[in-house]
Amino acid sequence: MAYVIADRYEVLTKVREGGMGTVFRVRDVTTGQVRVLKAMRAQIAHEPVARERFLREAKLARSLDHPNIAVLTDILGEGGQDEVAMVLEFVDGPSMSEFLGLGGPPPIDITLDLSIQTLLALDYLHKRGIVHRDVSPENLLLTLTPQGRVVVKLIDFGIAKVAEETTMTMTGMFVGKVRYSSPEQLGALKEGEAIDGRSDVYAYGCVLYLLLTGKLPYDAESPQAWAMAHLMRPPRPFEETDPEGRVPPRLRAIVLRALAKDRADRWPTAAAFADALGALRGSETAVRRAAATDGAERVRRFRRDRDAAAAGVPVPTREEDLARERRERRRALVAVGGAAALLLGGGITLAILQPWKKPPPPPPPVRADGTLVLTSTPWARVVSAVDEEVGRPVTLAQTTTPLRVTLPAGRYRITLAGGVPGSGQTTVAADVPGGRERPIHVDLPGFDMEKAIRTLAP
Repeated sequence: MAYVIADRYEVLTKVREGGMGTVFRVRDVTTGQVRVLKAMRAQIAHEPVARERFLREAKLARSLDHPNIAVLTDILGEGGQDEVAMVLEFVDGPSMSEFLGLGGPPPIDITLDLSIQTLLALDYLHKRGIVHRDVSPENLLLTLTPQGRVVVKLIDFGIAKVAEETTMTMTGMFVGKVRYSSPEQLGALKEGEAIDGRSDVYAYGCVLYLLLTGKLPYDAESPQAWAMAHLMRPPRPFEETDPEGRVPPRLRAIVLRALAKDRADRWPTAAAFADALGALRGSETAVRRAAATDGAERVRRFRRDRDAAAAGVPVPTREEDLARERRERRRALVAVGGAAALLLGGGITLAILQPWKKPPPPPPPVRADGTLVLTSTPWARVVSAVDEEVGRPVTLAQTTTPLRVTLPAGRYRITLAGGVPGSGQTTVAADVPGGRERPIHVDLPGFDMEKAIRTLAP
């Protein structure tokens, strides 16, 4: 006999269970539509603070209307009923982490498209004074339009905070996934300052780094180590996580700006972040082609594997999928080759005759610029940068570490001031070679790592 919640929602399957409650896939018996129902645990539902927080998330979700935010369709418990739950649209597809697991980093065009969708959803929230504070691959679901375009749906507003609203968590309690947490969420704010939308910008910078490389920008083994990485360490260099150079330099710079320790040096808004990515995106035709050949195929494969597992049918391995794709490509090549042979056999000849022209002389050699990659412990602000060969100051595109800037080959004198209380100032000499990178790491004087851990880690 089917289990029905509130005489309306027939439970189809349990999706997951957590400390606060259980998520079900359900069918609305009044409409026949499949939905997702987040039910609060009965024990917790009777605790006033927990109940209020849950209903607060539901009411917040109900007020939102954006194509990249999951729609809330019903709330249970507002009238004091025992059952407390929220009902949302069913997003028929994988989370972004599952999407990544179906084939590794997707093509750049589809990554940019998914990122722009996500950032526009975040910008919609920020303009309404809402900071999500839990942006992670698990809270970004993917589905398909009838035309085959992959669409992002942002979910889970359990810890979202409305600006100027009193928090409902205990003082000092950390909320959010520490692997994607901004320095502000980990205590790097001055007295009187509050978390704003730039925290979500940082979190999505971590997600984008993962989508591009298959790796997170930091590597740690404990919550405390993750916290210290976000607070003190530079992101892992792309040279380490993307040795083939798949991610172009301009895109690398955009991601690193999102990951700036000082929020004043990040993209000022999610929309500005989206605009920067949009300037790199290919044509709409290229995006649609990437979606059809890779993104949409991953979503369909996820659905197929999920339904097969539910039916007890063996799920093909990734290797079997790849073998099938190779067979299909070979069949397509054979078909094309046969068609070409028919054309040639029929005597169709195509010739393009052009008079021979002497090739133009090669352009004169241009002195290549070099790249300076400057990191520090802790993060630091650039006080001044001087080109010693010409004896005058230069303006850098970035002003805080970690920074990656392109400069004419030569010798530079750079003065840094530590960005964490207690860290001092130092000056380094940097020889930037033409056509190559010059990595430099600086330890700021006066910085006490143990003291920083005691005062800043949660």
